[in-house]
Amino acid sequence: MGSQLVFGKDYTTPFDGPPPLASVELKRRFMATVLSEAYGTEKNPGPKYRVWRCVLGDDREIDYVFKRRVNGKWENFLLDGKFKTVRQGCDDYRKNLMRRVDELRPFVDAQFESPESNPFPGWTGQGSLGDLNCEKETEKATAKCRADRAPRTLGLLWNQTRAYWWLQDAGKAPSAYVKILCADPPVYTSVIFHQRAIEQYFRGKTLPKEIPLIPAAMFKKGSRHCR
Repeated sequence: MGSQLVFGKDYTTPFDGPPPLASVELKRRFMATVLSEAYGTEKNPGPKYRVWRCVLGDDREIDYVFKRRVNGKWENFLLDGKFKTVRQGCDDYRKNLMRRVDELRPFVDAQFESPESNPFPGWTGQGSLGDLNCEKETEKATAKCRADRAPRTLGLLWNQTRAYWWLQDAGKAPSAYVKILCADPPVYTSVIFHQRAIEQYFRGKTLPKEIPLIPAAMFKKGSRHCR
């Protein structure tokens, strides 16, 4: 199963068998979810998910016009402040962001072809560096997320994961449970992590009131974190 299959146009092959028999479509969905930083899935496709799915070979929605609900009504909007349709975003991402696909594809191929060699077994957490830093659309929402210590909340999860990464980076964590995936430019940096292990580590522990943010500049090409 070669990596080029990710760009195929197989929308119908069943994928209910073991991972080595997974279809092109399943790999595309998986990659689109990761590349869109989990903002969208096949059942609830967000704008970036639709664009990445197009980049990966599915052009069925190429003329889709981006819309969002505002005060109960659907209105057009520009993705990334400049793209009106999937086609526009797809063309731009293919031109400027294919490096992200090329870096991710070998990991996806390896996991589907040899699941027993998966270097991150049980890792279910994923998001962007912005998620990890609790960066929200408003200052109020950002402050609320960073202060969140309530059990079983997304804010607590991001704060625990960010705190664990600092411990890990300083060599003070029992195991490496956070992997930051460098990107160029660094603003597209994403993260995967072992959510259950991190939650277990902090069980019974109190998080500090202030947890330092993780600067994107730490993940520039050639830095020690990107080798």
